[in-house]
Parts: sequence; structure tokens; C-alpha cells
Amino acid sequence: MIDAWRIESADGDEELALLTAAHQLGYRAALLTTEALILIVAAGIGWPASYGLLAGVEHVLGAESRTETGEPHAAEHADPRDEAGNTSPGSSV
Repeated sequence: MIDAWRIESADGDEELALLTAAHQLGYRAALLTTEALILIVAAGIGWPASYGLLAGVEHVLGAESRTETGEPHAAEHADPRDEAGNTSPGSSV
């Protein structure tokens, strides 16, 4: 969903490149932070408990963000020319 927003909100190629770089920087920073955090927590309470704790935190944060932003809903009537949701066996998606 973030990729679609990024592509549609960019006014030009330079802005799209900037948004893409910011997205990659945020993704990598989050990955490094969570990996470092899980190592620190696992040293104290063990691997199973640390992964359970991290899963619980992610569950709470995900539920909160879904509540804050709202869940996207399908249109009342589908447009037959729009093949974005077409996942039938013969589709090219």
C-alpha cells in the first residue's frame, strides 16, 4: 500500500526517487533496530520469550495503526475494465 501511495503522490521522477530513497532508509533502519533489539532482549530472557514479546508488540502496534487509519474497503460495484483485483487462474496478475 505504501508503494502505491508513493508512486501516485510523486509529482515527477525526482520526487519519486526521493520518496523511494526515504522508504528504503526507513525500512533498513527499522530492520536494524528490531534485529539489535531482539538480540539484546534475547540475551536477558531467552529466544522464545523475546520473539513472543516482539510478536505481541507488533500485534498491538498493527492493530492500533489499523484503527487509526481505517481498513480499505472494496468498491460497491466492481469495474469490469479494472483487472487489478483479478486473480483468476487465467489472469496475468
